[in-house]
Amino acid sequence: MENRFNSRRGLSPVVATIILVSIVIVVSIAIAFWSSGVSSSYYKSERVEIIHSSCVYLNDTWVISLSLKNTGSSNVLVKQCFINDLEVDSYGARTPGQGRSCTDIPEDGLRMSSGESASIMVYIDGPEFSGSYGTLSAGTSVNLKLLTSSGMAYSRIVELVGGERTVAHFISSNASSGGSVSPLGTVEVIEGYNKTFQISPDEGYHIYDVVVDEVHLGPVQTYTFANVRENHTIYASFRVNVQAIVVYMSSTLSGDTYPKLRFFNGSWTGELELEQSGESVRVFRSVSNPQRYEAIVVVLGSSGNLDAYVYNGATWTHTNLGRVWASPPGGYTTLRPFDVAYESSSGRAIVVYNMYTSDASKDIAYRLWDGSSWSSEMYLNDPYSSKKTYTFISLASNPNSSSNEIALLGIDQNRWAASWIWDGSSWTRFNRICTTGYLATSYVYECGSIAYEHSSGAAVVAVASNLNVRWARYNGVWSSTQTFTMGSNNIYWLILKPNQRSSSNLMMLMSLDAGRDIYTRVWDGSSWSNSSLIDDNVQISSRRCVDGDWEPQSDRFLLVAGDSGINPLSYKTWTPVDGWSPSSVNMWNRFSGLTKVQRWVQVKANPKGSAPLILIGTIDNDQDLVITTWDGVTMGGQVEFTQVSNYNYDGFTLVYPNQ
Repeated sequence: MENRFNSRRGLSPVVATIILVSIVIVVSIAIAFWSSGVSSSYYKSERVEIIHSSCVYLNDTWVISLSLKNTGSSNVLVKQCFINDLEVDSYGARTPGQGRSCTDIPEDGLRMSSGESASIMVYIDGPEFSGSYGTLSAGTSVNLKLLTSSGMAYSRIVELVGGERTVAHFISSNASSGGSVSPLGTVEVIEGYNKTFQISPDEGYHIYDVVVDEVHLGPVQTYTFANVRENHTIYASFRVNVQAIVVYMSSTLSGDTYPKLRFFNGSWTGELELEQSGESVRVFRSVSNPQRYEAIVVVLGSSGNLDAYVYNGATWTHTNLGRVWASPPGGYTTLRPFDVAYESSSGRAIVVYNMYTSDASKDIAYRLWDGSSWSSEMYLNDPYSSKKTYTFISLASNPNSSSNEIALLGIDQNRWAASWIWDGSSWTRFNRICTTGYLATSYVYECGSIAYEHSSGAAVVAVASNLNVRWARYNGVWSSTQTFTMGSNNIYWLILKPNQRSSSNLMMLMSLDAGRDIYTRVWDGSSWSNSSLIDDNVQISSRRCVDGDWEPQSDRFLLVAGDSGINPLSYKTWTPVDGWSPSSVNMWNRFSGLTKVQRWVQVKANPKGSAPLILIGTIDNDQDLVITTWDGVTMGGQVEFTQVSNYNYDGFTLVYPNQ
């Protein structure tokens, strides 16, 4: 019998042909992939890791969270989800329905690029489930399996938690136009959990108020509901920013016991008035909050009462702070025995003023504003043996956003001058600038100034002592007091303005003396330039007819003055490269506008660097307050408020509340 195995001497021609053709096709495909650069796909690998899993029991539903990461080199499409090897009932859903399950994996799958992370949620109806998955209850475990489009499976065992129903509460959030609350709408929070909301204004708006469960919290930027045990509501309201405000004295409307104001948003509004101070208002100071939309205006009245008006973007809060004296020393109504400043870090404000008392331990009083109320009166003692009456006080805030430091300069009726440093809790670092033998020029005029270098955060104080300037620098400790000569006459007005550019230590020192001369010096952070005579015949020396400020984010300084007998506004600019322009003494650029022979001048730059870039306020011989704008090239936008101010007072203040 022939062996049937030995009878197979070779492949049949048909089979051999099929094998040969198959080999040719495979080789052809490989060559095609190789030539098109796709051959590398053969070497890519798929790998998905389930990094973390968790389970909570919420409203009769097990909510399982899976955190995924594609750690392979190829992209992945997660297509299906299984619970105990049975596919979930629905995709792209968060509510399973009674006796059912679902997942938020989209119906067309979850795509993950190589290296990408993602999370998915799986929902199983409870409290007990006796359907296809078996009997489920707290303490039992389920096997979750994810299947990709390539057929790869990734599993995780998850223990179900809960037992009793996990209670959830709802927080309803909403906002007015001009901003947003995040998250917005109805937010579900598990009982005992915390939930934080962020409040954000749109460009050109500020937070006005946040109301939580009908309680007004003011302009807070975040709010956290802690240990939630019930339903809550949160509502945020926003207001349009006012670009600038001018507050001034006037006999119009209800009279000069009511401070008047106008808002600027491209143009000035009509005249409004604040709550009555109780006496004729005289001298003004203002400051804007570095942390929130808020401005404070402090007003000195004719009988020595001090009133504060706080603007929160919609309303004004009025507080009588105290009395600085029964009558001004020597009858001089131009005295400014007070100032106000904000702490840069906390956003608290501090107002400092002469203390009307015979108590020698209470020379200066101060109060703190925390955003809602003023503190009780606190006191600062000049270590001099007797009671002092301070006729001039100036404050400056350290611009460092992490600092609450504030520098204080005071000049008393005896013409002594001293400085202190506020460290956020107390006044320290007392330093005597002027004393016997080096007295300040006068207690009547503002012959001293204090400011911070914006780059280093060091404070510089300067006080006029007849023809000279006494100055010192504070950078943790006070330097020795030094002296230089400014001009040839006794200095009445001394103004130090810092460049607010964060990388600059430049300061401009301006003086107006008894000879009606204007001199300037520039501080570069380490030394003073020589004195420059600007004009030797301005309008008046007994009123501050000169002021200036730096253009925001620029090294150009704008100087404005009332020149003798000249109606047009007089101004010139300075830069480190070009110096003064025009460069000649008594030479000015002129702007023929509404103002006439200026007696008081106030120049204030917008710290945001937006329009209006710089505002110039002047009180002229007609007792009119005129506001002029500077855009970096030309003067313009001028408006005149008639019958508003007596030119014997610095009876107005400019402030930008949207700093």
